[in-house]
Amino acid sequence: MTEVKNADVGKFKSFGITMGVAFLVISSILFFKHKSVVAYVIVSAVFFLIAIVIPKLLKPLYIFWMRLALVLSWVNTRLILFLLFYLIFTPIGLIIKILRIDLLDRKIDKTKGTYWKDKEKKEFGLASYERQF
Repeated sequence: MTEVKNADVGKFKSFGITMGVAFLVISSILFFKHKSVVAYVIVSAVFFLIAIVIPKLLKPLYIFWMRLALVLSWVNTRLILFLLFYLIFTPIGLIIKILRIDLLDRKIDKTKGTYWKDKEKKEFGLASYERQF
């Protein structure tokens, strides 16, 4: 958070130009949908003007925007991980348990003397050392 409070004028200028472009994009989308775009164009022009002339004026808005982004990133991370775990991993795990699939080949066989698996024997020559993988 200290990075946000100690931001330099270049960050404010970049923020103002980015917001101006964002409002310009919104206004152009609304224009093609035959909606009123005057307010968005004015807000875009104000952001561009302030970013070019007095970028320090954008500092409070920049700090608010970055704090909002920090809160939204915290919420989104938890939401995405929650959905990923309970909508993808949990059902897959339940299906594997119900079908009794052993993905790690952990079956215990008391008749086996070892669990080592035999590997096919290859002859190694000089050519095999050139392309190891």
